[in-house]
Amino acid sequence: MEGALGEHPLSCRGTAHDEAEGARERGERPRTLARYLRADGALRELLVRAGFQGSRLVLDRDALSHGDPRVVAHLAPDEPAENAQILCAIYLADASRGRCRRMRAKDLRVLPAEVSQGSQAQVPASAIARGLSDCAGNRYRIALFQSRGGQKLRWAHQARSECGRFAPARALALRAVLGALESYEPALAHTRSAVALAAGAGEPAARYLQRELASIERSPYVLNRALREAVLGAVARGELTLGEIALRCGHVKRELGGAPGGETSWLARRIGLAPERAGGRRSPWIHSDLLALIARCGLGVDPREVETH
Repeated sequence: MEGALGEHPLSCRGTAHDEAEGARERGERPRTLARYLRADGALRELLVRAGFQGSRLVLDRDALSHGDPRVVAHLAPDEPAENAQILCAIYLADASRGRCRRMRAKDLRVLPAEVSQGSQAQVPASAIARGLSDCAGNRYRIALFQSRGGQKLRWAHQARSECGRFAPARALALRAVLGALESYEPALAHTRSAVALAAGAGEPAARYLQRELASIERSPYVLNRALREAVLGAVARGELTLGEIALRCGHVKRELGGAPGGETSWLARRIGLAPERAGGRRSPWIHSDLLALIARCGLGVDPREVETH
């Protein structure tokens, strides 16, 4: 059984409650989150300290002299306090940590958006920790999980109840996240950036995400949302019916004593309007060959026009 990793084994300290309480006070003292030994034997520490107008800076500095401070992340004022701890765990999972730029005096006088320009990662670490939400308000974010084989960076899902509370995080496959959001972006951008931030050169914690990315890129199955929208658009404009589109694709339904018609149930299943079987769920996926068939023969358009991005 895998569970979300609340603390990193390298002595992550402090709690989200403590951080939230401290962040309310202007001029709070820096709070140590973790310590680690660098390859050259130097003892380093990760800490969170108050920034400009309620923002927080997560820093990596020398644990003894408190010198050489480097900016791991700059968290916005409205970000949950626990994001600092999540970033701490991701950072410690990176074998090539320590590449962060030196802290500047300006960092204490600006908000995160003003210093994020020029970041090497496509998605800032703070945005990765914040995660994404679907139309129902459920949360999806990349987190560090513990399993028998060691630590893994994986997507986590938190279901939102009717009263607005969130269930405990559970690991979820990247493909399931894409299906739930019915879009490739920004989930793929978050995944690639998390790998770049946490993996270094083949860091084990990031290998699971790397394999999932490769699987998505190789898979012949693609999201069907854009195709569904195109089909429904053609029907709404009175250009075609579902039956006519299915018939053009060679899926014929013959009624007893009647003229042959298109098998609308086949089309509805392929574009995610109907479940594959009774009591099942609608599939957000379609084989790329079928997408091309429905696009070219059924709608008369280039398949690239109905690809989900």
